[in-house]
Amino acid sequence: MDLSNYVSDLPFTQNAPQHVIQTLNELAQLKELNAGDMLAQQFEVGHSLYFLVSGEISISIPLQESGKSYHVGLINQSFAPIGWSAFRQPSRYATSFQATKASQLISWPISSLQKLLEQETDFADQFLSFVYRESLPVLTSIQNQTRPFFANESLAFEETRPLINPVIQKQSIKQTTAFLSDTAFCESFTQVELQAIAKQAGVILAHQGDILSQQDQAEDGLYFLVQGKAVVSYQTESGDIITTRTISRPGTVLAWCTTDEQQRNRATIISSRDSTVLFIPRLSLVNIFADMPKLALKYWYRLIWLVGTHLVSARMRYLSQIAGDEVLAVNSMIEQNAAVLPVSSPLYKVGSLLKNAVTTDEAFGVLYRCLHYGTRIERTVAGMSLDILKDLQRENAFYRKLANIYDSVNALPDEQSSIDVRRFGTEQFRQAFKQVPYIIKGMENLPKKPGSLFFYNHLLGSSSTQLANGFRYSLDAQFISSMVIYKQYGVAAQRVVRRSKEFEFWRDAYYERFGNVFVDSWSALTSGTEAHDQFIADGQTTLKAKTPLLISPEGKSFATDQSPGE
Repeated sequence: MDLSNYVSDLPFTQNAPQHVIQTLNELAQLKELNAGDMLAQQFEVGHSLYFLVSGEISISIPLQESGKSYHVGLINQSFAPIGWSAFRQPSRYATSFQATKASQLISWPISSLQKLLEQETDFADQFLSFVYRESLPVLTSIQNQTRPFFANESLAFEETRPLINPVIQKQSIKQTTAFLSDTAFCESFTQVELQAIAKQAGVILAHQGDILSQQDQAEDGLYFLVQGKAVVSYQTESGDIITTRTISRPGTVLAWCTTDEQQRNRATIISSRDSTVLFIPRLSLVNIFADMPKLALKYWYRLIWLVGTHLVSARMRYLSQIAGDEVLAVNSMIEQNAAVLPVSSPLYKVGSLLKNAVTTDEAFGVLYRCLHYGTRIERTVAGMSLDILKDLQRENAFYRKLANIYDSVNALPDEQSSIDVRRFGTEQFRQAFKQVPYIIKGMENLPKKPGSLFFYNHLLGSSSTQLANGFRYSLDAQFISSMVIYKQYGVAAQRVVRRSKEFEFWRDAYYERFGNVFVDSWSALTSGTEAHDQFIADGQTTLKAKTPLLISPEGKSFATDQSPGE
């Protein structure tokens, strides 16, 4: 079938030599799909690279664990490349592609195409730069759909400033070459090629809050993190600013550039602590590529790989939001890389460890060990997984603090007064609640004197905060006491607490350290009974001491949507 008309319409063939166009004509195939037809399935070996001629293709990610498939994008732009993830190892399609309407695509076998690109470097530059540029809108689309999320790293600095005309220091070519050779981005470069880049590289010392790269500004070079920490943020079309990554691993690409001086930065990179960055100016790279066209070809491949890794991470983050399950997204991330991960990799344990709050900390231990000491692919997967797990990581830090509070209170000397224990516990909980976002309103409506009764509707606790021995805090009461009452009066509140059930062996001993007022149940507090009289006397003693007293009148807890209960 003569496809020369299709081939000649493609943007990357406009200036191609006739013999290259002839080869493309001979290798080209036309694919026609009806609405509902599958073009390719996720994880299939990628034999062909497709370009959309007409129609529309849906992008989806099927998750084996849940049995569901999630829509993550649409391709309807003429000549858009499809299946370019197969350019990257392990040469598989990262997603599933399905026609939503009658569609036509032109394709080439990837192996034959790569041989042609190796032989024709000028054409390869046009072709790969086109694939790279057309891959960026796919990444932009998924990031624009992602909701902003709370990130402690975004609060790591009070002010930011552009890093204008920084001092660029030189270091030895040998040292720079060794550093570059250990980065994932440069893994396909030869020593000669690395040395050529190293000769043009310099070191920038960035301070906390320095903006290394500004979104929508002209690209000026290639940045690698040597030491320190940086935050990557992206402003969506709606104006929301999303913290997409926190980077601390040496050798990670922070920002990059192409030979096109019109290309703009995709994101803003801010140094969140004093950092050392390796920088190669764009013009220096352009000159190197002019002398080493084979390196230019490798560079385009690595840029496509880099966009692909960012796209996988962005899709998994988006998936964790629409599915409401970060662990599900991380399991999918690891599953997508199973073809290249060693079967002995500890990353395969992460999904199981994340399922229980008690073992979640071990999961993060595995991820951080792989991030810093694993193989290149383990470091990449661990880094992307940590980007997805920002909310769960925050929850885990909160959980660890809860466990630490429990052990710390029980370890206090027996002779320490209940007032001191309450103050200690309250201060510890104030630190714990720094890990979570919250809003407090209405402080002006509190009574002027601390010796008052504070009534609240008791909310049902989450199983995710239950400690290993079964103990579960009343976090609503702890929040009111530490973040409202203590902040207002500087006094730690007492609580009315029910007596423990037979199997709650840990509960009474813990709460007795705080000098709380105990009741068997609200129903037992019948007027005229000894229990009622004792409760009234204990409450009056607390209030006369100008100590706030917290009471949940329902006597039991309810889910938020069912509160107030009885």
